[in-house]
Amino acid sequence: MLFLLVFVTIAQVLWIAAAALTTYNYPDSQSLIDGADALLSGDIARYSPDFCLPTDQSELCAARPHAVPSPHAYFSYYPFQTGPMLWYVFAGAIFGSHNIIAFQILNAFAITGLVAALWRLGTLIGLDDAGHAALATLLATCVPLLMFATFVYPNAVGFSITVTGVVLITQAFRAQHTWSCILMLVAGFLVCGIGVILKSTFIILMLAAIIGIVLVVIANRKWWQGAAAIVSFGAAYMLTKLPLRVIEHITHQDFGKGMPMLSWITLGLNEREGTMPGWWTGIPLHTFHQTHGDYEQQSQVAKDFVMERMQHFTHNPGEAMDFFSEKLASEWAEPTFMTSVYSQLGSSAHGFTGLPEWLLSGTGAARLTTYENVSQTVLYALALTGVIAMLISVVRSAARPMEDATVFARTFLCAAFLGGFLCYLFWEAKGIYTLPFYLLLFPLAAYGMQTIMRATHQGVARIRGRREQA
Repeated sequence: MLFLLVFVTIAQVLWIAAAALTTYNYPDSQSLIDGADALLSGDIARYSPDFCLPTDQSELCAARPHAVPSPHAYFSYYPFQTGPMLWYVFAGAIFGSHNIIAFQILNAFAITGLVAALWRLGTLIGLDDAGHAALATLLATCVPLLMFATFVYPNAVGFSITVTGVVLITQAFRAQHTWSCILMLVAGFLVCGIGVILKSTFIILMLAAIIGIVLVVIANRKWWQGAAAIVSFGAAYMLTKLPLRVIEHITHQDFGKGMPMLSWITLGLNEREGTMPGWWTGIPLHTFHQTHGDYEQQSQVAKDFVMERMQHFTHNPGEAMDFFSEKLASEWAEPTFMTSVYSQLGSSAHGFTGLPEWLLSGTGAARLTTYENVSQTVLYALALTGVIAMLISVVRSAARPMEDATVFARTFLCAAFLGGFLCYLFWEAKGIYTLPFYLLLFPLAAYGMQTIMRATHQGVARIRGRREQA
């Protein structure tokens, strides 16, 4: 494990240094960096609703990039983004608001922590030495994992923190005393809550943890564990609401409710010409301005659109099949998970020469994509094998129940991936969003490889035994 962690860290740092990004052009990243910079510099006036309106012709507004809305406008659209902005505030306070490489280095260390958490989950689901060797090989050769850190957004950090919280919850079921178990459940969910603050869709992981706890409690009849988990989940959920209140208090602004959750489902069901179905369009923003930010009216528009699309798919099943198959392919079958795109989304100090040029746009790009495509296919096949092997082991071990921690870890990994899959079946699509859930398959894939190796070893042993008998 130590070798794996060192390798993953060094590989990420070398890639960040090779890319040498000095600016980052992802619109959300720009808006969050801009908002964090205003807080760190004490320029609270930038949060005023009158700051840089489209009709304002002042020199200050004329110098402002048109693609980046004012902080007040941005957080009026997406009030939940005040949570991710806190990460930029934290990093900016230490390294400077616009230090892109510092953000990426922090991502790299978070991903290294994620690898350690996945290793621990692998241990809990039953990996032996061969299984851990398989897990180390799969993780060390996963190029999207090693490129993920260049995405200047809190996805990697939020996912790492959330999975770490889940590991703490898992350890609660190995505690010897009641209060130790309760404290670890509380701590685990609160850590998960911090991760969800940085990326709201990771609440799927918390819900998957609840599913795992329900199965454990049904098996062991320790109902107090379920009660402690529900209370802890509620506390963690309330924690995710704090950033908005804090930022509103600091800026003396009311950002409102923003866009309803259904807005992202309208995106996920939208057919857009020129790109993949279900990807981002300006439809929710148009609705927001058309309704003057009225939450109820936005919700009604979204409901009407969703109902219309579902009825259309019901009467046109062939078109529905084409839509969802193409959408799912863009999310789960794109082998780079868009990490190559987000590795060059900005200005490079080196102009993307050398290794980045060769891997991203040169002759190596096609070879890298082919390798990633094969690697992805193998991972899916091994993960499916691992899940089937786990189901078989459950049937065979009915008379000898598994440990609570093992039941929880196995249930969590499967439920979390399925939750992510179902979410992005209808949610706004993008490969960089599904990458974290893809990484949850690695312990399952290692278990699948372990099962294949065991079956092969047993088969060879049987053949040798028969030959010796003959």
